[in-house]
Amino acid sequence: MAVLSAERIKITTTKSPLWCTITIIVLGLGVAWMIGRSSSSSIQAYNDEAASGTPDFEKFLPTFNEAGLGVSGFGVMVLMIMAALAITSEYRFGIIRTTFQAIPSRASVLIAKAGLIGAFGAALSFVLMLGAVFITKAAAGSEGSTNLALDNADAWRAVYGVPIFAFLCVVLAIAVGALLRQSAGAIALLLLWPLLIESLFGLFGSFGRNVTPFLRSPTPTTSSLRVRAPISIGALGEACSTSQHLCWWFSESASPSSTSATPDLTPRLAVPEMFRCGQFLVATTAVHRT
Repeated sequence: MAVLSAERIKITTTKSPLWCTITIIVLGLGVAWMIGRSSSSSIQAYNDEAASGTPDFEKFLPTFNEAGLGVSGFGVMVLMIMAALAITSEYRFGIIRTTFQAIPSRASVLIAKAGLIGAFGAALSFVLMLGAVFITKAAAGSEGSTNLALDNADAWRAVYGVPIFAFLCVVLAIAVGALLRQSAGAIALLLLWPLLIESLFGLFGSFGRNVTPFLRSPTPTTSSLRVRAPISIGALGEACSTSQHLCWWFSESASPSSTSATPDLTPRLAVPEMFRCGQFLVATTAVHRT
């Protein structure tokens, strides 16, 4: 309990967690509102076009994945940065020496830090995910919110899957920060590895083809998330699609019970990512014991 209390004081008395939390809230709810307004605009344009003829585009009806892009995409990315800074800042200013003198068990310190920040991130992302869904429904209107009903298990899985993955991302960020002990290096690795480095393995012939299946599941293309309407989210769709490479791995196949032409993009936790988190925790503990 003393370790948790010490870590709580560190988090609540520094400014970076506060500003990161505000950023996550603004991004999560702001993107949800923009997606809802995009849906409302596309529906209005579709109805206007239908009144004079046959529309040549489809209405944009957002799903849970699209409503929560700001949380599961940008939000979790900022959460990982906050978690990495929580450990690398202590190494930068030498506070970690005092911490380890007071608590010789280094594994206890790292587990307490990861657990506390992870629980905070999971609770925050769950609340924001619900808020993003309701804001998108309010902005999109009754017609645009037909895919946002929380009336089945798949719908709730899209909601509670975000905080689970946010917790795993925090554990990964703490482990990377404890290993590298530098803010710039840890943040660069956390962001560039899934966004850029993993995609480069495909350039190495048979070696890349053998390694790629162990990295992540296939990700949807940007075109699958883009609004097919005269009024679309444009660059926002591009940015959100790119950020998804960091946080979520999607299922490409359509649901058997679905009659829509749009593939089922219900998020799922990737087993390689959970295995990777475990590897980093074991490696971090081993390094700190030496």
